[in-house]
Amino acid sequence: MSALPLNRNSGVEPGYPIGPQATADETAIADGVHSTARRRRLLLWAARAATLVLVIGGWQLLTSMKIVDPFFWGRPSGIVRQLNDWVRHGTAYGSIWLQIWITMKEALLGFFYGVIAGVLVGVMSELLVGSISETAKDIGLSEFFIGVIVIAIVGNAAEHWVAVLVAAKDKMDLAVNIAIGSSAQIALFVAPVLVLLSFVIGPNPMPLVFNGFELGAIVLAVIIANQVTNEGESTWYEGLQLLAVYLVLALAFFFATR
Repeated sequence: MSALPLNRNSGVEPGYPIGPQATADETAIADGVHSTARRRRLLLWAARAATLVLVIGGWQLLTSMKIVDPFFWGRPSGIVRQLNDWVRHGTAYGSIWLQIWITMKEALLGFFYGVIAGVLVGVMSELLVGSISETAKDIGLSEFFIGVIVIAIVGNAAEHWVAVLVAAKDKMDLAVNIAIGSSAQIALFVAPVLVLLSFVIGPNPMPLVFNGFELGAIVLAVIIANQVTNEGESTWYEGLQLLAVYLVLALAFFFATR
């Protein structure tokens, strides 16, 4: 049997002729193929719906039996009742739809401002990176020292200032979290992401290789941070010692490549 052209609008699977040339057996085969495909789609949607019901039911059961804390994982029934109450009577701040509109508007504005800030930061970073070599020659400093000390201080100036302000208000937990959180973010997220992106956007992959001075500084910083956080208290003398350690590291980096 020779294959005939397929009418794209007919919905018949390829390989089956249509029109007057199609026999009763061929029409039956085509109908069977459609029926099988339809049943498969229905079974797929049924499996998805059953999975969703099982997840919600298990969630409800675990929270009802207090296996999962309802304070952090509210019961689905309670969530539905709360949503229904918000839709019918509104919230303490007014209509739920008004709150949704305000939230969406603020999110879009935040995204817009974030894009602008990101573009400006990218331009400034490009200018900064492009001027490092000439600046290092002009002022007699190595690129290694500028990258490890100068750019690190300037780039994190805002975080440093906020940490000092909250520490002056006797909120040491927040100050320590700002300082350590920033370092952890760079070590666990920014540096690995830059290495991975260098395979795509860079001329060459960026090797994440540390020399002896950098490894020594990292180990010393980890030990000091662990000691400071475990004590649970701090004094002005301890802060002076920490600044002295940073000064020693800066001097070591300064004379390392001279």
